[in-house]
Amino acid sequence: MSRLTLLPQKIAALALVLITLPSSYAMQAPQATQDSKVGFAVVHTGQAGLTPEGALVSGGNWFNLRHLAQNAVLIRHPKGDVMIDAGLGSKIDEQFASNSFVMRQLFAYEQLNPAINQFEQAAYNAQNVTKIIPTHLHWDHASGLVDFPGAQVWVQQAEYEEARGGHAPAHLRASAADDTLPDSTCNALDGGQDDTPGNAICKADELAVFLAAFPDVILVRLTRVQGSAPRGQGTTMCVSATVLCGTIGGGQLEYMAIDQARALLARGDACTEMDVPLGPEIGQCCGGRVTLSLTRMEDADRAALLQEEHDARDAEPHVYLYGAGHVGRALARAFAPLPLRL
Repeated sequence: MSRLTLLPQKIAALALVLITLPSSYAMQAPQATQDSKVGFAVVHTGQAGLTPEGALVSGGNWFNLRHLAQNAVLIRHPKGDVMIDAGLGSKIDEQFASNSFVMRQLFAYEQLNPAINQFEQAAYNAQNVTKIIPTHLHWDHASGLVDFPGAQVWVQQAEYEEARGGHAPAHLRASAADDTLPDSTCNALDGGQDDTPGNAICKADELAVFLAAFPDVILVRLTRVQGSAPRGQGTTMCVSATVLCGTIGGGQLEYMAIDQARALLARGDACTEMDVPLGPEIGQCCGGRVTLSLTRMEDADRAALLQEEHDARDAEPHVYLYGAGHVGRALARAFAPLPLRL
């Protein structure tokens, strides 16, 4: 948690305050009203049995037994709902089985009620969750990530790498970083990406997950670029009613495209076009001009876009890095956002 950058640190701090609320604040779907566009719910997904304090924190007393709440926090926002942590998920029994007998006794959980189940019971659409920010990737915070395949996961690069190489009892199979959570679904909070809507470039694996999760999607494509613009001609972004996949460069241009795409979805229309000067009129002074096509995706469009992404990945140069010491890890982090295959 100490590695969190400023923005997620503030959100995590809010989460820590919220999870100390009494149990009467347990999951109730946040309802939108005319006066409130932002809300939150504390989701109690389970709790540890009587666990020795010494097994939980360095220097803890092994004779003090603790009940630990395993919670998540759901934050509702007009531009997409966010979860802080995912708590215990629907596959926790399978994940937890990778522990040794002793560890299963020390870290036993009870009162299991995964967030995804509570959302269904509360008539809350889980697809509204666009992003999940784990405070860290230990099993009791990350088990439920696999229940939200359409959400982007934002985590520190170093934390993600630690989870990829981790093992029980801290990191359990499928809870954080195996094949059920592709690399491209995770976005680095400290990886140099800008703070724009849809800021993670959508790679082929993530795109496949996204298209499988959302049947009604608008494909936004830069069809013409004149002068200076954030991205080049042919750049694409997929927009559902609640979630984004990819980016056309951020800023006001991207916000406008998202709004137009969701208006297209709401109207049931098939396509439209936007001609946007990138100047003071929209508050994005790149100086150029772009034309965007917005098209509701049919099955053939989905297959074509997936093939396009796979072809682009195959065309990326290969870089072979030998050695996994501190220099190798630093180079891997530096290479991560670049268009190459490491």
